[in-house]
Amino acid sequence: MPGATAVDLGDASGRGPLVPGDASEPGPSLPGATVVWTRGDQVFAEVELPESEHEPAASFGIHPALLDAALRTAAFAPSALSEAAPTAFGDVVLRASGAARLRVALTRTGPDEFSVAAADGAGLPVLSIGSVTVRRTDSAPLPATGDRSVLAVEWAEITPQAGADLRDWLLTGPDAARFADLSAPGEERPVPQAVVLAVSGAADAVVESTHELTGRVLRLLQDWLADDRFAAVPLVLLTSGAVAAGPDEGVRDLAAAAVWGPVRSAQTENPGRFVLLDSDAEPDTASVRQVLASDEAQVVTRAGRTHAARLVRTEPGEHAVMHAGAGGVGLAAVQLGRHLGAEVYATASEDKRGVLHEWGVEEGRVASSRTLDFRDRFRAATDGRGVDVVLNSLAGEFVDASLDPLVPAGRFVEMGRSDIRSAADLRDRHADVSYQAFELTDAGFDRIQEMLRELVGLFGAGVLRPLPVRSWDVRGAQDAFRFMSRARHVGKLVLTVPRAPAPSGTVLITGAGALGGALARHLAAEHGIRHLLLVSRRGAAAPGAESLVTELAERGTTAAFAACDLTDREALAAVLAGVPADRPVTGVVHTAGVLEDGVLGSLSTDRLDRVLAPKTDAAWHLHELTRELDLSFFVVFSSLAGLLGSGGQANYAAGNAFLDALVRHRREQGLPAASMAWGAWTTEVGLVGTLSSSDVRRIERSALPPFSVAQGLDLFDRALRSSRLVLGLARLNVRALRARQDLPALWRSLGGAVPRRAADNTRDGRGGPGQRLAELTAEQREQVLTELVRESAAAVLGHGSGAQIDADRPFRELGFDSLTSVELRNLLRTRTGAVLAASVVFDYPTVTRLARHLADGFGAGQPAERTAVPAPTPASDDPIVLVGMACRSPGGVAGPDDLWRLVADGADGVTAFPADRGWDLDALVGTDGLGSGSSAAGEGGFLAGADSGETRKDSGGAGHRGGEAAGAGPRGQGVRGACPLIEPSGHRSTQPGTHTSCGVRGPATRRWSRSAVSTGC
Repeated sequence: MPGATAVDLGDASGRGPLVPGDASEPGPSLPGATVVWTRGDQVFAEVELPESEHEPAASFGIHPALLDAALRTAAFAPSALSEAAPTAFGDVVLRASGAARLRVALTRTGPDEFSVAAADGAGLPVLSIGSVTVRRTDSAPLPATGDRSVLAVEWAEITPQAGADLRDWLLTGPDAARFADLSAPGEERPVPQAVVLAVSGAADAVVESTHELTGRVLRLLQDWLADDRFAAVPLVLLTSGAVAAGPDEGVRDLAAAAVWGPVRSAQTENPGRFVLLDSDAEPDTASVRQVLASDEAQVVTRAGRTHAARLVRTEPGEHAVMHAGAGGVGLAAVQLGRHLGAEVYATASEDKRGVLHEWGVEEGRVASSRTLDFRDRFRAATDGRGVDVVLNSLAGEFVDASLDPLVPAGRFVEMGRSDIRSAADLRDRHADVSYQAFELTDAGFDRIQEMLRELVGLFGAGVLRPLPVRSWDVRGAQDAFRFMSRARHVGKLVLTVPRAPAPSGTVLITGAGALGGALARHLAAEHGIRHLLLVSRRGAAAPGAESLVTELAERGTTAAFAACDLTDREALAAVLAGVPADRPVTGVVHTAGVLEDGVLGSLSTDRLDRVLAPKTDAAWHLHELTRELDLSFFVVFSSLAGLLGSGGQANYAAGNAFLDALVRHRREQGLPAASMAWGAWTTEVGLVGTLSSSDVRRIERSALPPFSVAQGLDLFDRALRSSRLVLGLARLNVRALRARQDLPALWRSLGGAVPRRAADNTRDGRGGPGQRLAELTAEQREQVLTELVRESAAAVLGHGSGAQIDADRPFRELGFDSLTSVELRNLLRTRTGAVLAASVVFDYPTVTRLARHLADGFGAGQPAERTAVPAPTPASDDPIVLVGMACRSPGGVAGPDDLWRLVADGADGVTAFPADRGWDLDALVGTDGLGSGSSAAGEGGFLAGADSGETRKDSGGAGHRGGEAAGAGPRGQGVRGACPLIEPSGHRSTQPGTHTSCGVRGPATRRWSRSAVSTGC
């Protein structure tokens, strides 16, 4: 370095660190300078983390120890600041993340101040600090911070980049079977660069449409993930009206809104594969390119502007003109004018003209309120005659333009009172016009009473109909007035005042478990509720119901239980009809829900429907059956899974996304509504208690750890006081959030992260992970990747180090399930950059085998070009081949040939109960042939010779000691007593094969039912 002097680091041992306190020798793992030069008031250095810290550094914007090492080099400047500590930083810009080594230049800019510039191995900027102020100071502990947060999703406008060239993309719909329309018979075409899947639901069958649409989308997502052709192709899920992007919007498509839930989960499980887009326009190449270039997982476009989701801490004869005819006063005037026989003309903005047509104003009598064209348009529509009355709410030149078409002696009524004219103003051009600035109280109270009585009669006779109403909680008045200022509303804007339920009323709580009980106690103790109705499937038979009634009675609260399937609308209606008239339902809290978690590929429509029902069906029934009641609140317990897309909970996310959309739908109708999207409660309440221990551990170490009952009920009160419709309620671990290397875009506002490139930690700017691995020998590469997989597995399972992971033990035995397997896949993909299938952990089920698979990939050279879609093969000559078999089956099947013979002959493998098991057949089947025995079935699929020693030994695997299974009966033997046994026969067939399934049928009905048995070889 020209003019610089190299520092002998051996002479630097006496220099103290740039930190307060004593200057004791740092430990061996502490980072430090490797090379240092000085030149005047400048210090140049290379600093590096220990090798053991390189991988963890990837999860930091800049590793604290690396930053400390860079700042320490100031000690090498003249008049070294050996005992000083940084106390203020200015003009800090972080341009790259994940650095493990830096080239640093420090320049002294004052007696106690210097600047810092740091670059990576390629010489690209990583960090700059315009000013670091240092002084001697005593250390002080940082203040503790609270961790209970009320969160909300807001849609922030972003400016997306132009993006890469997008020449080949496809728009399709959910009916496209397995995306078969990507190619036609006899043709081949490249896989498109992106696919846009448009989905929508039916407004006239909300519940049915939600089940049907989410089921179809679930299957399509599974097909997409299973097809390797699309591994690098983004799938954009396009909806319209499924998201309310602001307080002035509603949700029009509730079924499509539910789709956002499972797709959010799919995004969590498969980062970078899916994008959610809600748009008010048809997609084109430019818009799709911009959405993809935004690097956002959830996007809304409105009027050409792009918005991204962000979490933040926390509606007969005369001619008359009616200006602003789609507003509240305007629509009232339109109705009254038509009732009185006037020919009504009206103005409105372009997007509201359809509203005026709907309310009876003819096409030729509607004009824009944004231009002066209405003057000539209305004069022409009256054949030049002009109009008799103008009801005005405009100002400025629009007033003059409204006066011009008035006939002599016409009447001009100023309703808006924002531009009142005097008699002198009208004398020259409109002296013959009757002008009045309207003030309601000028009529006098008696006349006002007469008018109101007349209006009531007109409403009762059906002559007038209520105006459209959009309501805001008064606590959100700022949003309401902002919305009104944009003149985008139709009808009346109403501010509602929250109120506590009347003590004489009843609060209905769905779900009578521990969570429902805790909430009931809280409402009684803290909110003064005196009548509670808890509704669940078990009703008063639910655990703890009797003691809860007694406990609440001692506090002066009456609690009643009702057994009801909430998805049964008629049954729920009967429960509500049974509430005494002297204490009607005044509040609803819907907590019911079930979990049936699984990664996206493992879900079926049945599992989806079971989880949807208590959320979607039950909430919709509650909405419809209570909409005419005078409710103080209507609260649904949603989940952060619907907002954030929890991995393994796509079905649960669908139900909760529907709830979030439902409350917006209710608010549009002027009904009370709030969705509380909960994080995890502790295991003694809520649905977390139904999760596996590994699931619970994963939640506990996440950025959203579980909260206690007391913390949860405190958040309930805070949310109930809020004007927000949808609130996320959680404990927020900001430190864990910021430690995530792959922080999703939704969290960037809370995590303080901005998108940055990863720092180049090579010494010469070349050689990423793939290149470095490829340059190793096969043996070295496998060793490095084995350690990487071991450490990654330990991180996913929450272990302290990879030493606790046995490299040759199957992942399942180590504690991995389908969700943690996906997490491991995602972590390995982030750390290696390799494209890995979702099933890779199951395909290579040990650390050793998975590492070997990764090693083979890094030694295979450059990745292949995009593959072409093969032309479909005609199905007329598509043989089914049995490639291997290692099991015996009912019907005397002992090998592949027996199985094929059974199928070819059309034989029946189902027989009566065998007599060689030692079972009491009279007790099991009965003696009357009518199914009077204890068994639900009289026939089944049984193995021949199952009383043999080999079979009994195998049956012992189901929990019996050898020989006991014979006396245990068909229930005790379970799967092994009634369906094929897996045996190491080693047979390999040369015959065509087929797929068989197992079933049982009852003796009386002879009906078949599918068994809950799944076996495979």
